[in-house]
Amino acid sequence: EGEFREGQLYGQGTIRFPNGKMAEGEFKGYLLNGRGKIVFPGGETHEGEFIEGDLIRGKVTTPTGVYIGQFEEYT
Repeated sequence: EGEFREGQLYGQGTIRFPNGKMAEGEFKGYLLNGRGKIVFPGGETHEGEFIEGDLIRGKVTTPTGVYIGQFEEYT
């Protein structure tokens, strides 16, 4: 769902995956690029500033805790 350019998601949008994962925010070619949020099937969330699909700054919430800050390597 969202804005498309040349057959790819660009701008604001939402992607819902068959496994239950959901990503919403600013996209560039199907990758989060700008502000966004990923919600995983188990409830874990990753939100903040993304560059080419990688979280560089923001908050990760898991069942065991919360991390807020910068990310050097995000996978």
